Amino acid sequence: MILEGKKILIFSPQPWNHISVSKHHYALELSKKNDVFFFSAPVGFGFSTKSKNINNRLKVFEYHIPFLKLLRFKLEGFYIRTTVLVLGKIIKRKIGLIDLCIDFGCDRFIRDLDFLNAKKKIYFRVDDSPNFKPSYRGANILLSVSMNIVEKFALHQIQCHYINHGLAEAFIRLSEGTENIIAKNSIDAGYSGNILIPHLDREMIIRTIVENRNVTFHFFGVVRDEKMTDNQRQWILALKSQPNVVLHGVLDTEKLVSKFQQIDIFLLCYNSEGNTYHSDNSHKILEYLSTGKVIVSSWIRHYSNLDLFPMCQENVNRDFPNLFRQILMNLNHYNNKEFTEKRIKYAKENSYKNHIQKISTLLID
Repeated sequence: MILEGKKILIFSPQPWNHISVSKHHYALELSKKNDVFFFSAPVGFGFSTKSKNINNRLKVFEYHIPFLKLLRFKLEGFYIRTTVLVLGKIIKRKIGLIDLCIDFGCDRFIRDLDFLNAKKKIYFRVDDSPNFKPSYRGANILLSVSMNIVEKFALHQIQCHYINHGLAEAFIRLSEGTENIIAKNSIDAGYSGNILIPHLDREMIIRTIVENRNVTFHFFGVVRDEKMTDNQRQWILALKSQPNVVLHGVLDTEKLVSKFQQIDIFLLCYNSEGNTYHSDNSHKILEYLSTGKVIVSSWIRHYSNLDLFPMCQENVNRDFPNLFRQILMNLNHYNNKEFTEKRIKYAKENSYKNHIQKISTLLID
């Protein structure tokens, strides 16, 4: 199926006003040549439906269902049946026949895609969870950015195609302008993402900060939440107490891209976290690589044999501060022209545009 001039429906676990993640980027890229309709979970009780245009070919829907949200977990089956019934009517009335539907793992409000009349259906599983049970979910093709998830499908004799995370267009533009970066005397390290996540190796990060007072550490992303635990508050306070730490909070993509241009070393230090994170991949790595700058990382399965940046041994983060210090002492080597160009090339090869071309080859009519 050539993905041009098609009607494409996207089901996303995150709403449109969420921080932009893969679902949003795929929707925007697909809308350049297709009509795209974006749905997330119901927003509340009632019968109303409204939509807004993000651009000429991308429309986001918000809808209510006649079901009280507080009963969602007590009557989950009825909640899902009600949601699917409402969705089916909205799609039939407002959109009509769909060429392609992509479900990005909306298990909480859609049981499967059998209710939908679409020519092709994709189940694109991005995140793992303790309750994840591999199934076709009424899809023709299964995709995932996690080899761990792909292997879970394989254990059930279900073929799931692996596809890497994608790089947003704003970071593509950054990669094309790296030659204009002005040299500076200071050294800046950066981390981008939700600082509150449980699999961040806080101990190794704090050690690295304390042992490198001549480096300014910039953190971009979520630093507060209404449901923060005491443990998370203490972690944020620990970061704030360091004189060489700057917490920028959440920035829009354009501002984040601008800030990335100042960073000399990027950080990624995760612990494998039970059933939800397995150190197999991370979307932020492509964003880091688009700058051409070196990354100091814990072990990441997808990149372990690509020689793009140094990383710790598998499940051994205790060497992270020493690894950071080694890179710092040889920064000019790790950020030389050869390494920089190699990282940028790899990042650009994983653009959402290129991934959509790969997906189209799987959609054989």
